[in-house]
Amino acid sequence: MEWTDIFSGPAFEPVKSRELHLGKDCDLSRPLVVRDTDKLTVEVAGGAALRLVVLHTKPCQAEVRIKLLEGADAELVQLFSAEAFVDFQVEQAAGSKFRMTACQFTSANVRYRFDLNGREASNELDVLFLALEQDHCVVDLRTNHLVPDCTSRSLIKGVASGTGRGEFCGLVYVVPDAQHT
Repeated sequence: MEWTDIFSGPAFEPVKSRELHLGKDCDLSRPLVVRDTDKLTVEVAGGAALRLVVLHTKPCQAEVRIKLLEGADAELVQLFSAEAFVDFQVEQAAGSKFRMTACQFTSANVRYRFDLNGREASNELDVLFLALEQDHCVVDLRTNHLVPDCTSRSLIKGVASGTGRGEFCGLVYVVPDAQHT
């Protein structure tokens, strides 16, 4: 039994689609699970809440796009057990909340881009990478505060062993008019 098999159990809802549009009336009593996708687009309506697990268990190149409309809420977990190159982007409208935890257990190169486009949008990101032996883990982060009164928090931690290497490059950009950020 693989450790990722726990996400196939009754506590999770598997998703095969490459596009998700979630409204207020969606039943999300169980977190959604997307496994080994090369492209995923998610739109969360205002007032709706998303709980999503994205698994990378096979070598891949992937693109994930998430759009949170006004007042939407999203919690994500992203796990890497195989080499992956992922471009991950989130657009947030006013009052939206985004929280994500990502763990890289092997070589992975992930580019995160967060655009806070509406007042009182909040964004939290926690990333852990473990670079063992010849692994090369890369985390590239850019958070754009494009309007006033938004918040963001990012915590990136890594462990490298042997010849393993980890890289982090981060930028929080605040436009001149984005006061009270």
